Amino acid sequence: PEMKPHVFEAQLRRVSNSDLLAVLVAAPAGGGEIVACGTLIAERRVLRPSDGWCQHQPLTAHIEDVVVDEKLRGSGIGKQLIRCLLEIAAEAGCDTASLNCTPDNAAFYERCGLHRGDADGLALYF
Repeated sequence: PEMKPHVFEAQLRRVSNSDLLAVLVAAPAGGGEIVACGTLIAERRVLRPSDGWCQHQPLTAHIEDVVVDEKLRGSGIGKQLIRCLLEIAAEAGCDTASLNCTPDNAAFYERCGLHRGDADGLALYF
């Protein structure tokens, strides 16, 4: 659904207290409507303090809200978006990156370099 700019800005303020937040958007070079977006949120791992091999407490990245306009799916924008989000996570010192997706979308994310973990994800939606 379409999101008004003031609602988007309010959402950014709500999540901006994480250790790292990156919201990437794609729009035509000359301006215009956003055609793709994705969010990366990184947080410190509470139960994994730093040790001899890591100077800082490790971060884990969560990729959320990846959307590409239906007319542009298959154009490579989504793959480029995921690549950029993963680069940001790696440069920030994250030791993992994860996302949840529907089974129908899993093959796309596998082509982007992610792989299925040892356990199926669980969720409860309110």
